[in-house]
Amino acid sequence: MGIQQLNGGKIELFGKDLSTFRNGMPGRLIGYMPQETCLYESFTILETFIYYGRLYCMPSDKIVCNLATLKTVMNLPSLNSNVNNISGGERRRVSLGVALLHDPQILILDEPCVGIDRVLRQGIWDYLERLVKSKGTTVFLTTHYVQETRQCAKIGYLRDGRMLVQESPNALLEKYGPNSELNANALDDIMLHFCKTQVSPTRNIITHCRPKLSKMENALNQKVQLLKVGVVEALSNVEPFEETLQSKVSNLCEHSKNYYSQLKALTIWNLIVYIRYPLLPLSQLVCFLVNIYLILYTVGNDPIGLNLGTITDRPCDKMSDQSLATKDYACQYLNILEKSQINVVPMDSEFDALQAIKMGSIKGYLKFPENFTQNVLKRLVWNVHADEEIVNGSAILIQLDNSEYMNSYFVTKSLYESMQKLMKEIATEYGIDERKVTIPLSFHTVYGNLSDTWNTFFVPMLLLIMWMLLSATMGFLHVTDTYDGTLTRTMATGVDFHKVLLSYYIADIPLTIIQAGLFILCVWWDRGDKIKGSWALIGLVLYLVRIPTIGFYLTLAALKISVKDTIMAGISILQIYLYASVSEGGSARAIRNWIHFGPSRLSCGGTAINLVSGSKSYSDKVILDRVDITVEKGTIYALLGPSGCGKTTLLSCIVGVQQLNEGKIELFGRNVSTFKNGMPGGLVGCMPQETCLYESFTILETFIYYGRLYCMPLDKIICNLANLKTIMDLPSLKSYVNNIRLDTYEMATC
Repeated sequence: MGIQQLNGGKIELFGKDLSTFRNGMPGRLIGYMPQETCLYESFTILETFIYYGRLYCMPSDKIVCNLATLKTVMNLPSLNSNVNNISGGERRRVSLGVALLHDPQILILDEPCVGIDRVLRQGIWDYLERLVKSKGTTVFLTTHYVQETRQCAKIGYLRDGRMLVQESPNALLEKYGPNSELNANALDDIMLHFCKTQVSPTRNIITHCRPKLSKMENALNQKVQLLKVGVVEALSNVEPFEETLQSKVSNLCEHSKNYYSQLKALTIWNLIVYIRYPLLPLSQLVCFLVNIYLILYTVGNDPIGLNLGTITDRPCDKMSDQSLATKDYACQYLNILEKSQINVVPMDSEFDALQAIKMGSIKGYLKFPENFTQNVLKRLVWNVHADEEIVNGSAILIQLDNSEYMNSYFVTKSLYESMQKLMKEIATEYGIDERKVTIPLSFHTVYGNLSDTWNTFFVPMLLLIMWMLLSATMGFLHVTDTYDGTLTRTMATGVDFHKVLLSYYIADIPLTIIQAGLFILCVWWDRGDKIKGSWALIGLVLYLVRIPTIGFYLTLAALKISVKDTIMAGISILQIYLYASVSEGGSARAIRNWIHFGPSRLSCGGTAINLVSGSKSYSDKVILDRVDITVEKGTIYALLGPSGCGKTTLLSCIVGVQQLNEGKIELFGRNVSTFKNGMPGGLVGCMPQETCLYESFTILETFIYYGRLYCMPLDKIICNLANLKTIMDLPSLKSYVNNIRLDTYEMATC
């Protein structure tokens, strides 16, 4: 089918080398049914046939006509049924029907009758025989059912990569039948004989003794072969120029039509898969709305409701009364400060203010000196000639909690701006030019406004990050398509890989329009921001962000990354933009927990486990009812009982994972509840009912991991592991847990 390439040799279809086909794939020439069903579970059966029919560039009436025939022959269920709602046998029938849909010249079937009942199996074979006789279809299949091959013209037996025999069934029976030395009565006996036949190792060696060509020589030979084929075809099909031109135009139109048909089918498939998972668009919508409102209205905005303590020589009970406030510049300053969204909290003393800061009720405090108003006026009059008393008497002492930089920055900025306003009001009151009493700086903006908050600068960056995450949908669909094997079946139809990639970007366009509409609606209509730039440029920027995001997931799919690892990779990319911080107290507590993790070994008495009147219940259901158990040290105790009687619950209570409602559990005379966190830790070795091992670990890594958790030195881990490997008959320690058998899996758990 051209999905993989041989290292040596060649494959010819109807006398034509496979490499000479477009992209090295015969496409519509073959119909392929893989060993796995490889069907899109979100499709209905009807949509499945239409999808593959479009990939084979079949007209709609031809698809419907062939589907009606296949539905009868294959005994397919309702065409409106979803693939994920039908049985395994029905899925295999649908999978076989897809391979037969376009009337291929060569039909390649990988285990077509697995999981299908005998009656239907015979019906399928009858249909295949009719195809061979009526249409001359070539059928190439693999099967474990030897007796079925009696209906084949030739059968071959492949073992260890070697073809041991290729004969017709009748020829095999004549050669190895009752009158032969083997004296076999059926094909099953003959195949069993070949199963036991030893393959000569010298034959394998001979195959590797052929001189290997370099990559350049292989490429050159392939080009020469293509050139020969092209020359032969050109010489054998010499036509007048007018007919050749007309043929080229016709082929170009047909190719364009087929290209559009396949691309349309792929694009519609992408959209159907997206829509058929309602939680996906719904979760994206909720995530979008929640995040965009958090970004627009919380991140980088000036804080509101910060409390600031004040210590003055007189109360400011009527700070809103301007006639009174102007008599005391301290009160007038606090009045201006309150207008900047800072709450002023009167304090009796500095001690009370410091305690309030430690409690977190205020962010700092201001202490005004005595005669603040008179000293401010004297400082304005005397200016550079003011003495030490005037300077100190007009200076405000400010103590701030600077542990939260954003809040501290806002408070500092508000204090500075409020003092500037106070000086301007005093200057206006006495008819003085306000420029003489303020800092000699004059700020103006080229872009933006002086009143802009950090939100103005944070929002574009954060919105683009969120937009990038929303762009991952189509790329993630390609990852699942590759991992599930459905992409292989799609490629077997002869579709160019660039069409598959292009279809994801085209299918992403309506999603881009919808998401961009919501995006701009929230920013422009709800928040009221004005869009002054070009709409075309905005759309281009938004789509350019999506292109590398989709490409990132397409790259992961090309690397055969699993869905789980793809999710982890996406989270890792997100963490590049989001910063996580751990408080000092939390880190210290974690370190202390690690240091004290290892339990000390207890002195062992005569009784190892002592359960006294243990009772455990869930809601109204009693699991353990006043159970008493005593297990002596150095003995084996077996606990019997039917499923659900409480055996696992009792073990969970002994290791401290669960707690009894009543009674107590003692280990070597010590109550379990007195252990750290109520768990005896390394004193107990526990093998749960499920194996509960990390499948991505090797066996060696598994033992080292748990040994480290038990605070064992490395040499002790290695020594004990060497003994356990012999006793438990463990496989290679470099084997991954997910690659070992279930019995070995359980031995490793033990």
